[in-house]
Amino acid sequence: MRVIALMALCVCTAAVLAQSAPTKEFPTDAQALSVDELKQTLSGRVFMLSWVGAPAWRMEFKNDRYIFFNAGSANGSGTWRAESGKVCTEMRAFGDNCNEIRKSGDLLYYKRLSGEVIAMVSK
Repeated sequence: MRVIALMALCVCTAAVLAQSAPTKEFPTDAQALSVDELKQTLSGRVFMLSWVGAPAWRMEFKNDRYIFFNAGSANGSGTWRAESGKVCTEMRAFGDNCNEIRKSGDLLYYKRLSGEVIAMVSK
């Protein structure tokens, strides 16, 4: 009985890790957004980004183009702007970066500088 329970736990754990593990590819149907679409999609919204083995990110895109970022004990703020298919941020704590964003259905995907693609869940 214990062996069966342990095997079931291993299978369930593997399934959860497979779903949460970062990937380097956008979903095949994900589309880049125009500058106007990105502005409309991000402005005034908060998104959570999370994956296995790292603290969740909280990104708040203000209407006035300010951004607030939190991940565990790391915090930052600065400005953001939309470019075709990308969001660019200028934060004193993290420097200047541009990251690809694509949309698949109702979900946005964010490509980190490491190349990992992570779902952006709206709060």
